[in-house]
Amino acid sequence: MSLATLFKMPVTPADFAEWTFSNMTDHNDIAASIKRKFGVVILKFVLEPVTEAGLQAFLLGHQAMHTQEATLLGVDNQDFLSADFGAWYDEHADQHRRERAALGM
Repeated sequence: MSLATLFKMPVTPADFAEWTFSNMTDHNDIAASIKRKFGVVILKFVLEPVTEAGLQAFLLGHQAMHTQEATLLGVDNQDFLSADFGAWYDEHADQHRRERAALGM
């Protein structure tokens, strides 16, 4: 998984599928690293595939995962439920970058 993928706003359905897969993979990697380092299991939510009907559930679960990760790691936590859509992808990718850095990944 490339962190760079998370900084790219998807344009096509294929781009979005790549983004959601990369996002899910990175959350899995972060959760595994947290478990190894702290012995804590992060509560996981379905992050992929994201459908129009399941978008609200994705957003809520995704925010819950970031809140758990950021709280445990002591990094700033972005509120992705109220973030400006134009900046959402950059802010989200930066959140992953901060969490990975806190874990030494």
